[in-house]
Order: sequence, then C-alpha cells, then structure tokens
Amino acid sequence: LERAAPPRLARALAMAAARELEEETGLTLAPPGHSAPALEVLDYVCRAVTPRQSPIRFNARFLSAPAEAARGTLAGCGELETLAWMTLEEVAGAAVAPITACVLQQFSAIMALPPEARAERPLVCYQGFDQALPERLPAVPEAARS
Repeated sequence: LERAAPPRLARALAMAAARELEEETGLTLAPPGHSAPALEVLDYVCRAVTPRQSPIRFNARFLSAPAEAARGTLAGCGELETLAWMTLEEVAGAAVAPITACVLQQFSAIMALPPEARAERPLVCYQGFDQALPERLPAVPEAARS
C-alpha cells in the first residue's frame, strides 16, 4: 500500500478499508484475541476516479486481503445490494457496475502474476468509468517516508 501513498496516508487508507469492511460486511481483519485489524494483510489493487461531469462521483482506492484473513459472519448492514463469497469465475458472469468489473479484472490480472512480481507491477488508476492509466504518485520528501 505504501507504493501508492505516503506512509501516513497509506495507514489511514488501510484503517478506513478495514473499518468499511467491518461496517458493510460484518467481517474483521483483527486476528483472534486482538481488536486492531492486521493492516499488513491488505494489498493495493487500483484507484478509480469518476469524470467531473458525472452526477455520481467517487475517488476510490481498492484494496484486497486474503479471504483467510477475514473473520466473522458475512452479514451486511443494508448498504450493499448483494453480499456473498464468490470466486472470480462466478463474479465474471454477474451483473456488476462497470467500475466494479474493471477493478475485478485488475485484481484477476494481479492474481495471475507470480507473487514476487506483484509488488513491482505498474499501479493503475481508472479515469472515467473504464480508462486505465498509470497512477501518478505524490512526491514524498525522504524525511516523510518513515
């Protein structure tokens, strides 16, 4: 995640992702016996930004974690329409929002890479609803990297 953001922002994004996961699905990334989520299990997938003229706007970062890192019972809060564990093959045929399809395609491409190549892959930002561009990363002063 720190490839995509300075350390403080990366931690804030990871905490927000863990909180959203728990609020929207009932699942936690906290290991047994701990209340704090294990942020190190999160990996950066991509970013997506809607066009300025779109009536529905978002500037979102998408993260992933291994299924075995999640604990709890899958139970939504009502914010999501459908909540289910699905394989990439199963979701490929599902009716999902266009940006969701793009993010899932990106995730699938990442999972197809050898594990050692995943950390070196180019980072992607979807502009509009489906245009994949290289993600521009903020310049971070050396002193701020720790």
